[in-house]
Amino acid sequence: MYNIDEIYKMLHWHNESEVQLQGMELARKLEDISLLIQPAAHGSVWDGCARILYEKSDDILEPHLTQLLGWLEDLNWNGALLILERLKKFSDVKALSYHVDQYVKKLSERGTWEELSSLDHLCHIIENRELEVFLPKETRKILQKHYQNPGWWDEE
Repeated sequence: MYNIDEIYKMLHWHNESEVQLQGMELARKLEDISLLIQPAAHGSVWDGCARILYEKSDDILEPHLTQLLGWLEDLNWNGALLILERLKKFSDVKALSYHVDQYVKKLSERGTWEELSSLDHLCHIIENRELEVFLPKETRKILQKHYQNPGWWDEE
């Protein structure tokens, strides 16, 4: 049996593809998928973790939606774009909309440069048009503003 640190080492992008694939197979068997969400490991393993999370069903991902949204705070982070694509396909848009709304409120209330920058990245979740329908008007408005004009807040 492998421990999580050994799996992370296998997922490192500098490894041979066979080693990475073996690490992915082991990671797929993990019962606690939170270990794959922006793990406390070198960023080079995040792409592999994101690929595994992408494969997971909505039921398995749902308890971790808030953590997954946190990955979208910077789309330059390894695996972030893949997580974004997966969340855009999330079928329970009511559940997702609740988490998005709560997350946007948290970021908006603080209003610091970091949070506003994070909203510039997170706003891409509204490319899921079904989700947009379920979001409260104020949240939708905030995300649309960031989507249509990222960085507007830095110019004011």
